[in-house]
Amino acid sequence: MGTEFATAERQMSNSSRVVEPSEPIPASSRRGFREFTYRLIDVFAERPFTGAPLAVFTDARGLDPVGMQIIARELNRPQTAFLFPEPSSEGAPRMRIFTPFGELPAGHYPSIGAAFAMALEQGAQTTPANRVVFQGEGGPVSVSTFARVMTVRQPAPILGAVYPDTDAALATLGLREDQRMAGVPFQAANGGASYLVMALRNRAALRAIRFRLDIWERTIRRFEGPRIAAFTLETDRAGSTAKLRVFAPDSGVEEEPASETVCGPLAAFLVRYGFLAAESPQMLLLEQGAEVGRPSFLHVAIERNADSVTSVRVGGQCVAVGEGKILAQVTLA
Repeated sequence: MGTEFATAERQMSNSSRVVEPSEPIPASSRRGFREFTYRLIDVFAERPFTGAPLAVFTDARGLDPVGMQIIARELNRPQTAFLFPEPSSEGAPRMRIFTPFGELPAGHYPSIGAAFAMALEQGAQTTPANRVVFQGEGGPVSVSTFARVMTVRQPAPILGAVYPDTDAALATLGLREDQRMAGVPFQAANGGASYLVMALRNRAALRAIRFRLDIWERTIRRFEGPRIAAFTLETDRAGSTAKLRVFAPDSGVEEEPASETVCGPLAAFLVRYGFLAAESPQMLLLEQGAEVGRPSFLHVAIERNADSVTSVRVGGQCVAVGEGKILAQVTLA
């Protein structure tokens, strides 16, 4: 990490460079610096300091990729979105998304949080008529608002292979055979990201999970669904569809507080094994994150045929929890 950071600092010597607040700026260089403002947004949250945390720069003009990367590392949010107000050639505002460790080609929850931050900047109300399109590195992402819930479309999910060693899968979570849902296999499902979906008996089994990274490294890491989505139909809130915990050590986060990419795969699993009504369309409410201190509520709208999901929109509410400024040297390009 130290060598990587030092290399990045050297690369920034002629481009964007973050300045510590206490570092004096030479008068000869002052004209090259600008304050960039950001907002802290919690996505899939109904109150502050829950859901998925995000930082959004609503005007990142003048920052280059090295500068954005170092700012994302400095803020240390799971993801940071940088917006560029000028429309791109595709007619949509540009957005780039960084984790503390690298750039992502696309992101659904950052798009939701960015649309919310833009509405705050413009003093706009999020109404059912609102729709924002961002042009990301991986293509356009459309965010629509229904009442207070902001949603994005996801790829239609598909089911994959059944995991052959249920004992190993249970051991990865520190669980026993009697804590799983009897008669339901553990199976891969993909909706842009691939998960091993595991059905558990109840909330007690979900709370009892003690993730074993060492066992995961030897077993599930090499499976087509390396991330684990363990769920139960016994929920904390009346009216919710399922309660889940998601473990994604391959992405650098052992347990996620809110995982929008799991919604389609879980919906496909629920449809396949008869846990949902046959009606279409229908709304699901998923609970996640309570075990890591950040309760999240993910709203999922699906359309389905007899045994598969044909359309998925995922969203939630957003809460603004803070704002700030960071000083960086702008590029001339």
